[in-house]
Amino acid sequence: MDAGTISEKLIELLKPFEVDPLKCVGQGYDGASVMSGIHGGVQARMKGAGYRSATYVHYASHRLNLVLAATAERRPLMKSFFDILDLTYSFMNGTKRHAVFIDVQDERYPNVQALELARSCSTRWSPVL
Repeated sequence: MDAGTISEKLIELLKPFEVDPLKCVGQGYDGASVMSGIHGGVQARMKGAGYRSATYVHYASHRLNLVLAATAERRPLMKSFFDILDLTYSFMNGTKRHAVFIDVQDERYPNVQALELARSCSTRWSPVL
């Protein structure tokens, strides 16, 4: 996706909340140029769209996630834990098992939205340490 599309979508998503652009004081994204570019990045386009006070800050949590993911890969117990989580997700999302999982919830809790298992989040970039 390009910066124009992303910034347009952000503005569209903010409209129902009646967010006053002049009261927005910050915006944070990862360091990719499409997001952080000073001339054509999302942060620049948001400022051009009226969010003038929204100072761009590099989203440091992304780097923290990279460090934690690399650390978990190097610790056998942590790696086993996340491997088991992934295997559980894969097992439970087999077509028949998933249907049974949802049916059992619907039977036991008829007035409650059935829960879904979430896949554990992985970072798509390999950390360089």
